Amino acid sequence: MAGRILKRIGRSDILPDVEFLVRHHLLMEQTAFRRNLSDAQTVIDFSTKFENPVLLDYLFVLTYADLSAVNKNVWSDWKGMLLYELYRKCREILDQRLTSEQVHTAVRSRHEAALKELVETLADTVAALR
Repeated sequence: MAGRILKRIGRSDILPDVEFLVRHHLLMEQTAFRRNLSDAQTVIDFSTKFENPVLLDYLFVLTYADLSAVNKNVWSDWKGMLLYELYRKCREILDQRLTSEQVHTAVRSRHEAALKELVETLADTVAALR
């Protein structure tokens, strides 16, 4: 149906993007709200759906518009935070053209740095108590 409408108004050039959005219009909310966004593989799998970052931008805006227009009680800051977290993580993968291994390595490095910082903070706290 979208194809016929776009042809009629002379916008066949955007047909692939519109078809993608129609086909995947629930993908972002389902991933953000039903999957573990701390699991690197979840974000990697999600990012494979996009040929380019612009499609991610479009889907992010469409998802926000869809959820916020349904009912004022459907949208919440929590949902916005989850959607933005998925968007931000996926955008990083797409912009930097990261491989699956690079994503996993970056996640491990961030976890190790956070753990090191926590241990140092705790060590300083314990030393101050003595």
